[in-house]
Amino acid sequence: ALDTLPFLLGLESPTSSMSLMLNENPTLHVIARNPGKKSFTVELPPYFNIHAVPIVESTQNTDELVFYTNGWDLYDKKYFPEGAESVPFLGNWEGNYLDFNGSVPPAKLYRTVIDLKKERLLDHSEVVPGLVMEFPTQDVLSPSILYCGAACTDGTSLPGVGICKIDVSKNTHDIWWAEHQIFTGETCSVAKQNGEKGSWLLTLLYDAGNERTSLGIFDSETFGDGPVGRVHLRHALTYGLHGSFEQSK
Repeated sequence: ALDTLPFLLGLESPTSSMSLMLNENPTLHVIARNPGKKSFTVELPPYFNIHAVPIVESTQNTDELVFYTNGWDLYDKKYFPEGAESVPFLGNWEGNYLDFNGSVPPAKLYRTVIDLKKERLLDHSEVVPGLVMEFPTQDVLSPSILYCGAACTDGTSLPGVGICKIDVSKNTHDIWWAEHQIFTGETCSVAKQNGEKGSWLLTLLYDAGNERTSLGIFDSETFGDGPVGRVHLRHALTYGLHGSFEQSK
């Protein structure tokens, strides 16, 4: 919900004027590609969606729609008090980083399945229960393989201290944990050239101890072994949220 008056009067920023409605279910709008088919809506359990990867239609059942998102569980009583109708949003982000430990809810990765024929929700559950993950991306060659930044195992939110590789077709996952005081960012999958098997995974690694940023390069075929190379940048980039890479012309 957005309280527009303080924002219009210049008293608060847009995010400071927002609040999360804890008792309202989010609505998923399913719009068919075929103009001849009707669109419909489905209610999901209370959660706040932050990021989403492209829709994956089920290859095993054509009547199902499967997709993956990451977000906050609004049933988490540590961050969303029981009985409260709403809570403030993140507020105005400026200056120093927030203390993520205890002030920002942990984000989880969810698998959502919709029955297209009966227009109802079949499943909305955590992919790796209990693991805090952010910024899901897909492998450029294998959309069923997802990469996410992984946070500490104690339930703390950002920043990421590892990378999780998830094969949703096999329901398996592998985690690479960064060294002490090194933080991980959003990942980018790049296809290998000349017919080589697998893909490269690129991500920025911020070394807080040495105040240095490196480009970490992973091989999807040996992901669990860690980066096959690191390129140290000339200037340190403090831990960020999102990033992208552009192919050279």
